[in-house]
Amino acid sequence: MSNPEVICPWIVPRAPKSLLELFDSEGQSQDYSVRAYIQTEAEQSTLVRRIDSGLVSKGVTNYRLNKPLAMNLYPDGSFQGFLNLFSSEPTPRLVRAVKPSRITSLPGKVFRERLMDDKGRFLEYVGYTELAGKSELIGMEALFSLSLPERFLLFWAATLFHSGVNPLESREEYLELPMQVSRATLSNIIYTTKAPLDRLLSAAAKEGTLICPAGSRLIRRKDILMMSEWILSR
Repeated sequence: MSNPEVICPWIVPRAPKSLLELFDSEGQSQDYSVRAYIQTEAEQSTLVRRIDSGLVSKGVTNYRLNKPLAMNLYPDGSFQGFLNLFSSEPTPRLVRAVKPSRITSLPGKVFRERLMDDKGRFLEYVGYTELAGKSELIGMEALFSLSLPERFLLFWAATLFHSGVNPLESREEYLELPMQVSRATLSNIIYTTKAPLDRLLSAAAKEGTLICPAGSRLIRRKDILMMSEWILSR
């Protein structure tokens, strides 16, 4: 479970159980393979989607830039579609499966009506959207204020916090990284391209920041302490 006291950049927090249960009676479930499109930017979707398993990305594209795609991650136990739940304004987004994923969708109108029937649940929804919005905002702050090597380390620190591990409290020299993503996904999250990311990964391996024994990936704890403090300061 994610630590509810730590909101991480780029990784949207899991939602309260009471909100996830709103999908149970009428939601339509579907499985998606890796890299499958769940929503394209051409679609005017009003669906709310619960991520039941796997990992999903939501991106915004600006084709005027050399590096057009920036995105966030939605893990199992989170949901998408709250940006236009009440306004019904178009929110063009590129949504794809980062890992094999199962998603349950519900029309926004149905989800909204169920929320309004219960004041306590509605307040939980408001609180959750504030936390999800904060996650995306501090991710944007990182893109503007941190260097690429710092963003690289920040992402790994965020994955640990999200899994409930505080690197500042651990005494281990190396910590196993709980979230494995492809290079393409990582480059979009920390907003870079293939060549700079390849150089970062090569340097991290050479310097011992990242090691990969027996198929797992571990990061040296002391190398992410500054970025761990950055997360907690937000």
